[in-house]
Amino acid sequence: MESDNDANDTSPNQGPDQNVSGAQTETQGVQLMSLMMKYFKTAGFLLSVWTLGYFRFSSSWILLALFFYIGNEEFRKGKDAKRSFSRDAASRTEQRAILARVDELPAWVYFPDVERAEWLNKMLRQMWPFIGEYFRDMLMTSVLPSVEASLPKMLLPFKFNETDLGDIPPRIGGMKVYIENVKRNEIYMDMELFYASDCNIKMTVRGVQMGIKDLMLHGTMRVVMKPLVNKLPIIGGYTVFFLNQPEIDFDLTGVSNILDFPGLSKTLRTVIQDQIAQYMVLPNRMCFPMLDEVSAALLLHPMPQVGGKGVIRVNIVAGRDLKYADVKLLGGRGKSDPYCKLLVGAQKFKTKVIQNSVAPHWDDLLQAVVDQKLGQYIEIEVMDEDPGEDDALGNTSIDIEEIAKQGSIDSWFPLDNVNTGLIHVKARWFHLSKNPDDLERTLYLCVTQSLSETVEEHLANALLFVTVDSATALKRLKKMVEPSAYALVSVGNKEQKTATKPKTTNPTWEEHLQFLIHNPTVQDLEVNVVDSGKGSMKLGSVTVHLKDLLRAKDMTVNRPFQLRGADPQSKIQMQLCLRILTSFKPENWSQDTVFPQQPPAAPKEEEEDDEEEEEIKGGAGTTPPTKPKHKAGSRDPSSERSSPPASDKKKDNDVGTESTGQQHDRSRSSTATPERPAGQELRQRTVGKQGQVSESEPDLGRIQVTVRYSAQRSRLVAVVHKCVGLLACDSDDMSDPYVRLYLLPDRSSSTKKKTQIVRNNLSPVFDETFEWPVSAAEATTRTIEIGVKNAVGVFSKSRTHIGQVYIDLSSLDLSKATTEW
Repeated sequence: MESDNDANDTSPNQGPDQNVSGAQTETQGVQLMSLMMKYFKTAGFLLSVWTLGYFRFSSSWILLALFFYIGNEEFRKGKDAKRSFSRDAASRTEQRAILARVDELPAWVYFPDVERAEWLNKMLRQMWPFIGEYFRDMLMTSVLPSVEASLPKMLLPFKFNETDLGDIPPRIGGMKVYIENVKRNEIYMDMELFYASDCNIKMTVRGVQMGIKDLMLHGTMRVVMKPLVNKLPIIGGYTVFFLNQPEIDFDLTGVSNILDFPGLSKTLRTVIQDQIAQYMVLPNRMCFPMLDEVSAALLLHPMPQVGGKGVIRVNIVAGRDLKYADVKLLGGRGKSDPYCKLLVGAQKFKTKVIQNSVAPHWDDLLQAVVDQKLGQYIEIEVMDEDPGEDDALGNTSIDIEEIAKQGSIDSWFPLDNVNTGLIHVKARWFHLSKNPDDLERTLYLCVTQSLSETVEEHLANALLFVTVDSATALKRLKKMVEPSAYALVSVGNKEQKTATKPKTTNPTWEEHLQFLIHNPTVQDLEVNVVDSGKGSMKLGSVTVHLKDLLRAKDMTVNRPFQLRGADPQSKIQMQLCLRILTSFKPENWSQDTVFPQQPPAAPKEEEEDDEEEEEIKGGAGTTPPTKPKHKAGSRDPSSERSSPPASDKKKDNDVGTESTGQQHDRSRSSTATPERPAGQELRQRTVGKQGQVSESEPDLGRIQVTVRYSAQRSRLVAVVHKCVGLLACDSDDMSDPYVRLYLLPDRSSSTKKKTQIVRNNLSPVFDETFEWPVSAAEATTRTIEIGVKNAVGVFSKSRTHIGQVYIDLSSLDLSKATTEW
């Protein structure tokens, strides 16, 4: 039997010894090859150094080349590490990738309403070869003509040589289906999309070979299925779009690899991101009708729905403790020239540049249309302006849904990806109303609350939706040549234009435009149809008085308009929809009359069994308001970002508009006792001058704090809003309070946080945000110690400790923002 096994294991013509010797020969060949490669590399390097010395080149050239080489290597190492992890997460080795990077767990780990979609990933893996073939055909039939039409003549001819999407399909990290706050005939579904491909797309531009490989993409994609009908296939159409700008990265090949250096490649990536935003980032969409009776235009440009669409007004006020980005030539630290870039979907904004400052004051007012408040963010990036490439000073994100819930925010936000820096942001949400009677009140508030006439002119009070559908019977400037027409639409000095439809007298655009309107009673809509040929000759125009829309049903008009200066048969089909910006404003909303400036009277005390603590209770007649009645709902896969805290302190000149009804609710409840969920009471331990715990001290005041966990950034977030009725510690019956925080049990400088000192105030407002980099599992085992202290001089005998509060994080749902007194 042993001989038979040996015979089976060894071929008839080769013995075991021959196998071993063959393997050794192969190994020796590999080693010899590696030695030869090492020899030639070393010889080439030494020859290069000898050549530089022989031709008397300066040593500075070597240092300069070494600097660029090291910089490029570090840049590539960072990209390779990020790509390696993304490929692990996108492949079957998910467990290994998760264990290697616990801080980047998928969304379904943290949110119970976000489901794993392994069944969908298996389907994508099976369909991926066929999707690659479809993509190849789409590039040749649809994308190639579009690229050739948009490129300048100096870059033509252009063609795709090879389109290989690779073997790694996209991966769905988590999926969430919304069943609340949606209509009965529609379904909303969010998917966290990871795409770390091994694709290779080669192209030729004017005879020059170049290409793109290793494409990476990460973002939250929303799929809207509507309308639901009572016949197959049940779903009338699909609409697909990204809620926010997706993260994109790739490598260049061929001649274009020269641009693959941090400074120049960033510009190219920005251009590509802008092109993607024009197709698939809100307010832009891709639609797929499933039934003939479902209009593609209706899917692409849905009418505004109650509670969904709105306008966000953002006031970038100031910055504080920004990073020193510039370096002085004679040594020492220079300052920065900061400005802010904002992204709301595909909309981009930029503030003015403040020269030579790390504490800039911008006070810039920006307004953006929000198509889907659920899942969208205000992305803010602080930059330092330089003659070459601008440096990043940090960034932050604000959840628009939270702003809409609270009505407005006014807070300082810490900047991410830097060690220092805060930015002061005010923002307010506006609903869309189809009641023309709301316009008069909105205009009145705009005038009374504006800081100047210049600010007033830039504040929007209405939103106009213009759908340019088509034109018919356009005139020919030459009898034998049909026009290539586009529509130029303008309101005041704001101008937008449609795509050009080549060589037709009946162009169909089906494009949706939006305009923020200051006063629709005096402004007009101008539409000019223009031939894109030589001279850009006008083919006709139409003027619509916006005040006429106020008298129309639902402030909406959908009909053909006769073109002036054209043939009698020439008309343009448009749909116009006007909406008033409004938020319900109670009387005297801006006056913060709830909180007294004097400390409240001492309340009755309640003793705890065997505990030296006293429960915080309200003093008679000076009880603080109830906590905000908003509840941060569960997030979509990529929506766990820095949520803005609630701020009760509102000002007349906040962002130049009316407040929300929430302030009215708070003012009406100012005499009520604060609501406290069971198990989440904040208790206070008072500390005497000598350190002993005192049970007989009077009420020391209250503090309002918001606590939550940001899963996407793996940070525990605490927002210190304000204190009320603090104990007077100084001889002038005032205090200089500040708040100190520790993340127990680690009482060290790494977990210590401290607010600014507010001088001579017993009800200070801080509105400062602090973060600790801890995992979600570890956060539930921690306790936050919050101490309110009085700042005193070195030789002062005034009291320094006002009180302490301990927050047990295991009793809180950290996936939601919890605000308590």
